[in-house]
Amino acid sequence: MSSRNSAYVLGAFLILLISLVSVATGLVIMNFMQDDEEPASYTVEGKYLEGSAYYEVSGTGTYKELNESDLSRIYEYTFDVSYVDNSGKVHNETIKSTLIISSETKMPVESLFVYEGEASINGTEVSIWKSLDNSDGESRFYCSEGKALQIEVDTGSFDITAVID
Repeated sequence: MSSRNSAYVLGAFLILLISLVSVATGLVIMNFMQDDEEPASYTVEGKYLEGSAYYEVSGTGTYKELNESDLSRIYEYTFDVSYVDNSGKVHNETIKSTLIISSETKMPVESLFVYEGEASINGTEVSIWKSLDNSDGESRFYCSEGKALQIEVDTGSFDITAVID
């Protein structure tokens, strides 16, 4: 009897060990695949208004996914821009904008964005969506298949256009 119980315990232990190794391997592979995916980068150009003077603005941008659920994905776009004023001083600013994409339609969530029509960017058909949340400025997203190919942000001082690289 004792050897029979030992065999059952050993068998159960081996099954548990194999299960744990399988789960750990799956998690490592999923993590590796997610880390391999680099977020898109954007080239930013535009203007900065100070009084009656305009300054050319340039910079770069990227995004990070803040949340993914069965219903939507939330992306926060960050644009690091700079301009040189009349005295030669360089000014660096960060501008942010948020896009919420429906997992079902792969388009912005209609209750948070207003559809403004269609356009073509570098031969790709896009739909134009304006954010109803103007707390960070007025944002327009030019979307195709769940991606923003171009983003326009007008904060009142900054008027920028970010184009995916």
